[in-house]
Amino acid sequence: DELVTYYSNVGVRVVMLSANDAREIFQLVTELDCLALRYACSGELRMAMQEELSDIIRLSDESIAKKDFTAWREYSDRFHLVFHKYCNNSRLVAASKKLLAQMTLLINAYQLLDENVDIVNKDHKRIYEAISAGDNDSAQSLMHRHLEDDMYRALKAIG
Repeated sequence: DELVTYYSNVGVRVVMLSANDAREIFQLVTELDCLALRYACSGELRMAMQEELSDIIRLSDESIAKKDFTAWREYSDRFHLVFHKYCNNSRLVAASKKLLAQMTLLINAYQLLDENVDIVNKDHKRIYEAISAGDNDSAQSLMHRHLEDDMYRALKAIG
């Protein structure tokens, strides 16, 4: 995942992600997530995907109500991964998995602040509502904006 560098007979060093790294990661993840969303929404398993998204939204809301932000974080991740699960493109999934660990480092820097939890959860609901209404173009646009806003929150958090 390129998060640790091993130096023979010396030890290891954990990578520090710069603002430029964050921008690059978010830009690529945004495009991959939007592509996965588009493929998943046009696939034959669209209804199964919608049902799974509905469950994730419900469980996210329950986690927030209980102030169980660890569980909420898992549902937030699952929200994005659902599109990759149903996109029916193994190469897209492989490319996304490669970035997941790096993205997780960035997300952990900002996402668990209370105000960000609410914002992210509302964004997910809007994306789900657009998908449920059959408005795939709006869903993609909302996903793009959501991840762009996340990038700015991550940049602010890492200084």
